[in-house]
Amino acid sequence: MKPFFLNPIKINDFVLFKRPNVGMMIKRVTAINDKGYYVKGENAFSIDSRDFGELAKSELLYKVILNFK
Repeated sequence: MKPFFLNPIKINDFVLFKRPNVGMMIKRVTAINDKGYYVKGENAFSIDSRDFGELAKSELLYKVILNFK
């Protein structure tokens, strides 16, 4: 069980997850529906939900809570 109940995932949050044949990825959540989370990369050519569809909540490993620029 992941502690997302303490800090729920919202649109524009960044999440870390693992995809088969690609590995670990960090993407921005752009939509949430009953099926899961739609994520999109910052680069127009990113591999993201446009390629593999929604992510189930169980696929999310972590929510990014700190961002250094």
